[in-house]
Amino acid sequence: MRSLPRERAMRLVEKVISRANETGRDVSELQERLNAFRALYEQVKGLADQGNYTAALGLIEENRQTVKEFYKALRFIHDKLRKRLGPRKVKGHTLRLHWAFSPGLRGSW
Repeated sequence: MRSLPRERAMRLVEKVISRANETGRDVSELQERLNAFRALYEQVKGLADQGNYTAALGLIEENRQTVKEFYKALRFIHDKLRKRLGPRKVKGHTLRLHWAFSPGLRGSW
């Protein structure tokens, strides 16, 4: 079974954090954003798995800032990759990144 886009996004951020830690960079803010988003994601997923979609949507709306901050971090990572690798290298992934990381493009959560 393929993993969901948000799960792939969280793994990407984990990789970035891991590599940044290896080089001694301070990524505590990014780690905090990932932890907050992961906790929210697990709560929403649990509610949705139980069929309580209204509560799951309400939880997302209540924690809109957490979601925004996580996507802001992903856009920052994408921009850094684009600067480092150049637009041609990242171009093929741009649509997938945008599709996976933009709320609303894949329907609800």
